[in-house]
Amino acid sequence: MIVTSKCAACGYEPLSTGTPPADCPNCGAKCTPALASIATAQVTLVEGPLAPGTPERHPSSSARLRAGGPLPNAIDGFEIISLLGYGGMGSVYLAYEPLLDREVALKVLARIDDDTVRARSTARFLSEAVLTGKLGHAGIIPIFRVGFDPFQGYYYTMRYVKGRTLFEIVQLLATKDPAVCETFSLNRLLTIFLRVCEAIGFAHRHGIVHRDIKPSNIMIADFGEVFVVDWGLAKATTSAGMPATQLETAAAEKLAECRRKRGTATQMFLRRDERAPGRPTSYLKQLQNARPETLQRHVTQHDQILGTPGYLSPEQGAGKSEITFASDVYSLGVSLYEILSLTLPVEGKTTEELVARTIVGQLIPIKQRPEALRLPDALCEIINRALALKPEDRYPSAKEMAEELSVYLEGKATWKPVASDTFSAEKLSAIWQVVNGSAIPAANSLAIEPESKMRCIQFPMGDFRCECEFWAGAAAARWAFVFGISEILPNAVIEPRYELRIGVEERPFIELIRNGARVQRRFDLRLQADQVYRLKVEMEASHLRVWIEGREYLDYNDVFPQTGGAIELGAGPARLSVASFSLVSRGAPLHLSFMVLPDGLYRTGRFAEARHLYRHLASSHPDREEGLIALYKAGLCSTAIQDMQSAFTEFTRLEGTMYDHCCALGLAQIGLQDGNIDWAWEALKNGYRRNREQEIGHEMWFALLSLVERLDQSHAEEKIRRFRELLADLDPAPHEAAQLTFELLDLLQQTLGDPAVRAEAIKLLQQFDKKPQVISEALLALARAGIDRAALPVAAPALDAMIKRRMRDCDTARFYLLRAEISIASRDFDAAAGQLRDAMLDAGPGSSIGRWAKGWQILLHYLRGNYQQALTEIHEFQVRQRRSLASQTVYFRLLEALAYLGKGQQASASAAFRGCAELGGLWGQTAHHALSGQPPAMLVNALPGVRSSQLAEALFLAAEAIFRSGNSELAMKHYQFAQDAPYDRAMTQSLIEMRLAEISRGGRAAKDRQC
Repeated sequence: MIVTSKCAACGYEPLSTGTPPADCPNCGAKCTPALASIATAQVTLVEGPLAPGTPERHPSSSARLRAGGPLPNAIDGFEIISLLGYGGMGSVYLAYEPLLDREVALKVLARIDDDTVRARSTARFLSEAVLTGKLGHAGIIPIFRVGFDPFQGYYYTMRYVKGRTLFEIVQLLATKDPAVCETFSLNRLLTIFLRVCEAIGFAHRHGIVHRDIKPSNIMIADFGEVFVVDWGLAKATTSAGMPATQLETAAAEKLAECRRKRGTATQMFLRRDERAPGRPTSYLKQLQNARPETLQRHVTQHDQILGTPGYLSPEQGAGKSEITFASDVYSLGVSLYEILSLTLPVEGKTTEELVARTIVGQLIPIKQRPEALRLPDALCEIINRALALKPEDRYPSAKEMAEELSVYLEGKATWKPVASDTFSAEKLSAIWQVVNGSAIPAANSLAIEPESKMRCIQFPMGDFRCECEFWAGAAAARWAFVFGISEILPNAVIEPRYELRIGVEERPFIELIRNGARVQRRFDLRLQADQVYRLKVEMEASHLRVWIEGREYLDYNDVFPQTGGAIELGAGPARLSVASFSLVSRGAPLHLSFMVLPDGLYRTGRFAEARHLYRHLASSHPDREEGLIALYKAGLCSTAIQDMQSAFTEFTRLEGTMYDHCCALGLAQIGLQDGNIDWAWEALKNGYRRNREQEIGHEMWFALLSLVERLDQSHAEEKIRRFRELLADLDPAPHEAAQLTFELLDLLQQTLGDPAVRAEAIKLLQQFDKKPQVISEALLALARAGIDRAALPVAAPALDAMIKRRMRDCDTARFYLLRAEISIASRDFDAAAGQLRDAMLDAGPGSSIGRWAKGWQILLHYLRGNYQQALTEIHEFQVRQRRSLASQTVYFRLLEALAYLGKGQQASASAAFRGCAELGGLWGQTAHHALSGQPPAMLVNALPGVRSSQLAEALFLAAEAIFRSGNSELAMKHYQFAQDAPYDRAMTQSLIEMRLAEISRGGRAAKDRQC
């Protein structure tokens, strides 16, 4: 078919194939009736063989006739094969793309005479193309090209999908078609619908609402692919899901700005020279000059209700402009309702009646439909939530709906509340049972006394999630929140299984203890007293996961998974508060694995019977995960009944498989059973080397640490040797290296004291200068033991490097404090003052580190003679910390007394000393000693168990108090005692030397005056 025509307005005469344009492609003038009739008269249908030299076309591209007019031969180089469908916005053709030798679906915009309607339709058409092109998801048909044809107008091509719509399948299901009913079972339909929810969820994640979801817009391809089609009514929203600018307006803006900036492929196409042949100049100018708000008005006025009655949401039916993701969720709920019941949830004889009943929520419950009588309640709950009248009562987006549907398809139940408590009552709620100690309700929280434990008597069955808030009091220097999970055995016996401990000892920690043995521990978290933390614990299948403030810290995989249990909350050495407790569960599992029976036998000690079943499962599925874990458990049974040869065979069969680490764990178990710890040690080391890069390597590492912990205190030297061997030989991962370094230094402190800790820390700083986690632990150990003069040249550069690195969760504030101690030891008080300010800024003034930094800052004022400044800051601190009796507060009272002595106010100083002595503790004893005038050895005897680094500072401050009181002779004894005793702390030694030098200079000056 060849068309020739000439514009009466400008004389432009295009030569192309296809039907004649509605207006001139060059000037945009309307075609006159004469021109239109001439064009029609010149249409020629070409049938039969092509003339010699004519390029060969696709075999199916010969011209055809369809109702309403001829089928074009080609559109902008795409050969048209057939018509796939048409509607108010345009037509969709099956076309052939010669360049890539493929068939595509080509959608072309319908001709519209009215300028206003044409501008609106063009914007919406291009919006659909641009929007769909952005969504690269397997469930959304990809856009290949957007273009303009002089005769047909705007078009875009997309993947051609052969298949049928979900609506057609539902119709066939309603007729009880045997083949369709057999092919599309309930699970198959739900799987298809899950793919739809995932595609819509992907669009929601990118801020796009479809607004016209229904079974006829869901395509199932011949090979099972599922596509969501027809994005013509889609709308853009903000990331929070609230309505923003409509895509039609966005497209209009792109058209209006196409001259000024480069952008998408559509914009680039529109930037082509307007003078080029075939360019609809006047029409493009009209679009470019149109104001976006004008096009927006045209779009909204064109159709006040966007969507399909029966499927659209109540807010769409009411004509509300703010359409959120919840509107798509409602349409998904209607579609799922129709799939399962073969009818719509709302009935009406007219469109108006359908919309009116939708707006008020006059729906028929799905359980009242004959086809849905036997539907599981879980599915009905999903539908009912999606069809909630209020948007806020539905799923927030299609993603959450997909997740719940996926849980159902996997055979799991939905999460249901088990227990919750806001602790707002004046007495303990009935859901709690105090195991030991006591707990006191107070102001929407529950105060758990030290070493107390309470149990929730509402037991979750199966998988569960528990959340709560906890915090320690400001005065707590050492504290721990205990979260226990006990197993419910027959005869209602409750046996402790897991214990999660979170708190502060020498430093913040989180650890998991299973059956009395520590299996995981981490230090890379920052905890402080008087701050609220949100804890989430989840037990799902074999995994136990722990989050604090939304960050996951522990993930433990247990080969003997526990279902349900009793939840217990407790406190360690200090009082803790708990609030906002909630517990949800999926209930008893709907599907049980074969492993449940032998696991039960194993737990009750019937190892021979359990091994028989494990071996049966392992031989049936030797290459599956279930078979491998059954083989490992069979080996454990063999070990338990002393059949070591069988155990060795079963464990070694796991080597090189996905359960290779179980081979090492099993061989170590054989060694421990025989009392051969070296065998177990080498097996675990080899297993760690093979799996250190995998997640299971962490489990191997804790098995090694647990093996060392089996050695008692009489084997301390061997434990130290093995710790050093692990650190030097295995090159552990960062968190594991931090754990090991802490264990090594802590063991040295317990057995050999602070001097050994300092010496080992210096070695670690020199040997592992490229491992920041090891350096961090060594520096923190030096802070606890006190930096001596030998550590100064090594610790200072290491601290500077760590402060500069600022690793995540690194205790930078403590490093600033330690760096200030080194500066004070070097008598660089200006640098120390800046480092103390940095410590307070990093940690916060209310934290333990912040309070110590403030104390040392006041000490610097005292050492410099700024007594009034020291008193001012002390009084400000006391006002802020009035409710706290922490040891730092007592330290401030001691500094207050010294400052009064420096000003010569003896009465105020004596009162401050007495007040400090009444509070007790290290600094209270120091104040009492200063008042009593006793020899220095008495102070040391009065403070048993106090670290030497703190004793050295206490002796110095006592000497200062005695010296300022006028007893120079006794003060000199204290200075000399502190200098000669084995309290080799560089800061204290430096301050003592400074003070002795000042006293010596003062004595010489006095003699000179006498002479």
